[in-house]
Amino acid sequence: AFRENFNIQVFDINFDLYSSEIVANKLYEQGTSEVPYTVELVSEGFSKEMSDFYSIEYKLSDSTTNVQSKMFCKVEKGKAYSIIFSDSQESFKDNLNEVFLPIIKSFENE
Repeated sequence: AFRENFNIQVFDINFDLYSSEIVANKLYEQGTSEVPYTVELVSEGFSKEMSDFYSIEYKLSDSTTNVQSKMFCKVEKGKAYSIIFSDSQESFKDNLNEVFLPIIKSFENE
């Protein structure tokens, strides 16, 4: 069984050239281009939960796997921050709100 998890990545970038939206879309394309699952884009845009993060929500599925993920991405001061929360589709919304959002809302960079 799939258990909820999150992944944080920090990249050095040229902030004059890349926006949160561009970086998020590149990471989404790279992350889903070679997976052995059907990929369904659920939503994208600036996050209602975290307005300074661009988010992309998507589902990955096959005959035995049903995972939903939401990536939050922000570009700031020459760095890109990518935080991805994943969980089974059945418990995704509950765990996003109860487990993950309190963590991401406390996220601070220096």
